[in-house]
Amino acid sequence: MLKFAKILHQNKGVAVLNGAAATVFLVLGPLPASAPDVSKASPDDPVHPGWPAGTPGGLGGKFRPKDGSAREAGEAAINRVALRRAIRTLLTQALSLPLEVAANVIPALGEAADVIMVGQLAATFAEFRQLDVDTKVALDFVANGPYTLDDLRVSRASEAFSSYDEFYKGSPVAEGLDKRFGPAGNGYEYHHIVEQGGPNATAIAAGELHNTENIVRIPTLLHQAINREYGAITSETDGLTLREWLRSQPFSVQREKGVEIMRKLGIVR
Repeated sequence: MLKFAKILHQNKGVAVLNGAAATVFLVLGPLPASAPDVSKASPDDPVHPGWPAGTPGGLGGKFRPKDGSAREAGEAAINRVALRRAIRTLLTQALSLPLEVAANVIPALGEAADVIMVGQLAATFAEFRQLDVDTKVALDFVANGPYTLDDLRVSRASEAFSSYDEFYKGSPVAEGLDKRFGPAGNGYEYHHIVEQGGPNATAIAAGELHNTENIVRIPTLLHQAINREYGAITSETDGLTLREWLRSQPFSVQREKGVEIMRKLGIVR
């Protein structure tokens, strides 16, 4: 836990962890400034820069963040997701306190409670160790970005699969391999630019969803940050979450929005 706090501090955050039922405080660095209220965006304007015409993701002609601000937005999102995971872990540990108290009151529970507490503490430390890895991976990823979508693909070859299971495990009979694409790597996950769940599972052909152009490899914390974006309600979604609104949109619109979110978080150019 102290190691996690140090990492946040090095990235313009401060974490305070205190006791078994710890209270966590995080102070993030300044958030990126919002887009200026002006009428026109130009690719050549250093004050109010815009995306050039034809930019993927439907961003052509729209305002874009100044250099560095997308990276800062990505770092802020990583820190927020990491904090929420830390709080969930600490709250889970806090729920074990009644058992510990009961063990002090009822002697017969003592030994069993001690064993359970040791297991809970071990799980908690393991979760924080993994959070440490995930945070470092994500921050390093953003610091070295942004990337092209081709950079994030698991294969430059265009390959389609009948299911995510086939993409991940492959077919031993057809391929002669135990797995087609194995684990994404420690601190990484596979991300569908156009989501695979909900109505998409039946409304969109499997080959469009599960292919090497729609599935990319990104850090776990950024994957979680993207999911939070999909759970937000915006002015364009008519009171629905972005995920709910996108379910009624065609594949092309869903992909544009997916790429736009990745660009907003400093993942892609």
